[in-house]
Amino acid sequence: MFPYFDHYSDQIVKNKNETFVFDAVLFAQVLTDRRLQLGLTTRQLAKRANISQPYVVALERSRNGIDVKKTSAMSPSPTVDMITRLATALQMSANELFSLAVRPAGKHVLLLLEDDMMTSLDRARNASTKSATLTDETPQEWLCAGGPVDRNKHNDQNCLAINLHRDTNNAYKPKAIAASLSNELSRHQPNISGSNIGIIFDETSSQMNHVNNPMAIIEFEHDWSRVVTDATQAVGAFAAWNICVYRIENLLSLNNPAEVAQDLLRSHDNVWSARNKSVITGNSAAKRLLTLVRPKDVSVKGWSTHTNAVVQELQLSA
Repeated sequence: MFPYFDHYSDQIVKNKNETFVFDAVLFAQVLTDRRLQLGLTTRQLAKRANISQPYVVALERSRNGIDVKKTSAMSPSPTVDMITRLATALQMSANELFSLAVRPAGKHVLLLLEDDMMTSLDRARNASTKSATLTDETPQEWLCAGGPVDRNKHNDQNCLAINLHRDTNNAYKPKAIAASLSNELSRHQPNISGSNIGIIFDETSSQMNHVNNPMAIIEFEHDWSRVVTDATQAVGAFAAWNICVYRIENLLSLNNPAEVAQDLLRSHDNVWSARNKSVITGNSAAKRLLTLVRPKDVSVKGWSTHTNAVVQELQLSA
């Protein structure tokens, strides 16, 4: 039996510490392949499933992403009942059809930089290889969001540049940032549609020094994984790695760096810490970050005990 969800796009499955998500683009491809395998037209499939042909066509078109130039374009979100009817029409069980349309969730990663000896792109590539599980996807394209200097650095490293801050507002506006991400990804849709991608948000922490509401950035991290997933799926891509870069000097400049660091650890799936030419991952990286932000009025021993408790609670991947 299925757990109760109105729409399969809401479904998240956990299996042996690995999270899987429903992928509308993958579902569309599975639907099309199975229909063609059975020699059915979209009209015939619609009749068998007792649904409209335009709906079937719209579902299958999702494999190419959304045409972002058409503001009315929407990717259908099939209900449990719709999946069941389609599965029956395709001579499959609903469980089988659904299982073919899920994939490992992309990773939302906190990358802590202690220096600039290497670019964040190089460090992200190294760390993603080091910490990847058997089910993690390898990016076919990397995209980098950063200031002008950062983008120039990345131009020679096969990284597509995106810019989420085209205005000079003093306030950080989450809705505007989400819209900018969608617009920037749409510019690169011909290059990334159908691909697994890695995105590096290189200016994340530096923005905290330029806006009058820096904590809005930290709070938005709790929704950022969903925002990135939705935006990439809309252009037919999959965000295998969603990497937010934070520089230690930016964190230490805040009034409450220890509190912020712990919140960041809770809003990300994993953490990487880079110093010199090395990158550590998982629990070791989390401990390193917390060590660097220890409040001056807390003893080393007391903070170490607190750090171990926080890291144990997080259960980060390797």
